[in-house]
Amino acid sequence: AFRILVKQMDIDPNEIELEIYSESIDAIESGGEFGGGKIFLKQYEDEKYSAGRYWGKQENGKYHIALEQKYLKEPENLIAVLSHELSHVKLLGEGRIKDNNERLTDLTTIIFGLGVFNANAAFRYKKDVGSWGYSKLGYLSQMEWGYALALYSYLKEDGFPFWANHLTQNVLSDFKQGECFISSNEDIIFEEDKE
Repeated sequence: AFRILVKQMDIDPNEIELEIYSESIDAIESGGEFGGGKIFLKQYEDEKYSAGRYWGKQENGKYHIALEQKYLKEPENLIAVLSHELSHVKLLGEGRIKDNNERLTDLTTIIFGLGVFNANAAFRYKKDVGSWGYSKLGYLSQMEWGYALALYSYLKEDGFPFWANHLTQNVLSDFKQGECFISSNEDIIFEEDKE
């Protein structure tokens, strides 16, 4: 997956050093005589866990990024996290922006054709036998993702793009609402600055 992503984002893989780390446990097996299941854990409100990390270019001349190991078992989320961290390389590493902006970094994944993964990861239900929960990933809400993808599609003049079929139901609904809003408000959205 890593080699495909760096190629997709036009990054030399030899300039990246990828590390794997472990920060938290989000579920435990409950066991029991009748089979049990998983208990999903919730972090404390003031506790911040990261899905990935970007440290910039280090002394060895490589950009250092890291991935939380739990995403190795979640392919779609793995792509979402890695594409976000590689977007840091494109924005900060290549000097396109001076100060970090996580929301812009999330949006950058759209330009490289990877926004569907990040949009789908924004909010996801988890269900197992006898238990349920949800996960959130990234800095944008699913509604913001839906609108951003609709705007991108509109600007690319895609009509209804094939990739929209891969959005989760919630994001797809927000995407369709975004399309309707944009087509009904083009004059406001794309109004030129008259100054």
